[in-house]
Amino acid sequence: MELPLRDPYSESNARLSYRDVAEVRHMFLFKLPYELVDIILEEAQCWAYTSTECYSFHSIRASSSPSFNASHIILISEPIPDCSKVKTIQFRIHSQEFKTGYFTGRFRNPYDSYTWFEASILRPLDLPQPLPQSAMSTNHSLNANKLMELGWMEIANPRDGRNRRWPVQANATSAPSKLHHVTWGSMDDAGKTLFDDEWDSETGQGPGLGFIETLRAGDRIILLGRALFAGYENHVFSTKIEIACQT
Repeated sequence: MELPLRDPYSESNARLSYRDVAEVRHMFLFKLPYELVDIILEEAQCWAYTSTECYSFHSIRASSSPSFNASHIILISEPIPDCSKVKTIQFRIHSQEFKTGYFTGRFRNPYDSYTWFEASILRPLDLPQPLPQSAMSTNHSLNANKLMELGWMEIANPRDGRNRRWPVQANATSAPSKLHHVTWGSMDDAGKTLFDDEWDSETGQGPGLGFIETLRAGDRIILLGRALFAGYENHVFSTKIEIACQT
């Protein structure tokens, strides 16, 4: 199987770096007061972007995991910078559900799948060790227990009734591979204090309620691929996490 060396779905609009935003702010401050500059940059959505991506094929097989319930860390973002406010998080996932057995199950909708993706937060403890290169490049799978040994604690959804991770995207059942775009905003939870974060039956996307509000400076975002029941595989062709911050 040949995979693209670059992202074939790259967006045409440029993304500003932290240095770019700082230069724009500095230019405005020559003529305008600080408070007005903040308003202008916010209205223009002049935000700094960081991204982590991987274009290596990865197959998550339920049959190779205990209890036929596979959970693999696919991607780990860069840390959330100090003195910044996260505005949006976008996940881009190119994937497909693949069945090798005869277990079919009963599906209520096209995204009632046995292969899917979840996100959680990786928070540094007092003296965390550097993450190994294999975790950052996704050349090898690392589980949450291994990350705990390195001084990183996984934060699940604190307001979910069952303390689960945040659902990101379910694969479509019996469908070709698809590129999914999932964007979460900072105001998506609309002030809710307790909720069950469920999938959208028409898109297979999770709403990400409360995810951005839970993030702190120094946290990393982890994307996990899941596969449940023998005979089901989650084929992952590429993944990307993009974080937009107001500086």
